[in-house]
Amino acid sequence: MGFSQAIIIADEQDWVWNFARQTLRHAGVNSMRLSSRVPVRDSKARFAGGMPVILNWDCKLRQAGALVEDLALLAGDAGVGDRVIVLASSPTREDAIYFGELGIDRVITLRNRDVDLARSTRVFLAHWRDAVAGLAVKPQGSDPARKSSADKQWRALLRHVDQAMEHFWNCHEAEVIKSEDGLDFAVASGGMLQKQGTISSGAYGALMEKAGEFLRREPVSNGQLSAKTMELEACLCLLLGKFDDAISRWSLACETNPNYHRAHMNLSRCLRKLGRQDEALRIIQHRHEHNRLSIQLMVELGDIHLEGEDLLKAEHYYQQALDRDGNSAMALAGLAQVMFARGEMEACRDLLARSGMPSHAAARLNAAGIALVRSGRFEDALELYKKAQFVLPQQEKGPMLFYNMGLCYLRWGRDEIARDFIKLALIKDPDYEKAKSLLKKLETQRLPSSQL
Repeated sequence: MGFSQAIIIADEQDWVWNFARQTLRHAGVNSMRLSSRVPVRDSKARFAGGMPVILNWDCKLRQAGALVEDLALLAGDAGVGDRVIVLASSPTREDAIYFGELGIDRVITLRNRDVDLARSTRVFLAHWRDAVAGLAVKPQGSDPARKSSADKQWRALLRHVDQAMEHFWNCHEAEVIKSEDGLDFAVASGGMLQKQGTISSGAYGALMEKAGEFLRREPVSNGQLSAKTMELEACLCLLLGKFDDAISRWSLACETNPNYHRAHMNLSRCLRKLGRQDEALRIIQHRHEHNRLSIQLMVELGDIHLEGEDLLKAEHYYQQALDRDGNSAMALAGLAQVMFARGEMEACRDLLARSGMPSHAAARLNAAGIALVRSGRFEDALELYKKAQFVLPQQEKGPMLFYNMGLCYLRWGRDEIARDFIKLALIKDPDYEKAKSLLKKLETQRLPSSQL
């Protein structure tokens, strides 16, 4: 059962709290005030529900943008704009850029004068009703309700695509299937040495067919597709493995709308995936120059330098993010990776525990193990997995870690040891289907390397 109270994050700004509380009370809605230090990631039951979140942008105890980024981890980047209503007393141009990057459309500028408060009350209630209905405010056009409904479906589609892309960035494995009740993503677990997942042309076509109704609604200027359309097509090209087409579409999306943050971020990540770190770095540095407040961009800069094995610069940007927000999960997880690379395992373990995101680190370590095994560095891969066992919390030391170690030994030609680790994986999870299937094959025949 969900929570029925509206959440207002306002610290000690009493007049903002009173404005939001009294306005909602007239609408028959009870509300509660939370500090900006509320642990969003530890309050999933409250924040993952359907109620909007009212956020005072001028919070004192923690940066408001950091709270939105935490909410994005729960709701998905494409969905957080549906959840948040921002109250701001004097937003700057840089704040406006930040709102756009976070996907927030519902922003109310408060002035402590009767005439301004009356107008703000009307706007606030309109935003609240649309947010409760799950609709984005799109006042332009002849049929706002239809456009709002389409926007809600578009965001849902983006969340779906983002889920597959997140696994693709971490594991390079994803596939799309068409089920009886519509299109859905089946994302590979990232198991080591598993055959790389791809999207079939048929499944790609099914996804495009589903997205077509949204693409056709997109306004076309002088025969040019909108940035939003090109960005979605770029995502689909990426999942299909058409990297050149993806880069071309993202580049055009960035040219069409230089402020479309999503296109810039995904273009940078695609370039990183292809080892083009310098190009990715230039994109994020350019975004950072226009928005020094964004913790996400600081973390992104840290990630790029970490992948380039420049640990000093990576640490600098992660620490810069933590100086702005000491609770940033992504910054803590990134800094933990720096400590891991330096061999400072105790510090790495402590940072991962603080981050609350060990699964993110586990995915990165797993990807690193995959790369080592594929290059034939079996001893290095096993050493990495042993260190991973030390730094990861207990819930992340699941059957997959033993399964991966077993696969490593199998690829190395040490079948007996491989069998022991696969059995350990099954002890941890007797219903682990991949482990059961592999153990059966091991006990009946020797697997040729082409099947690994």
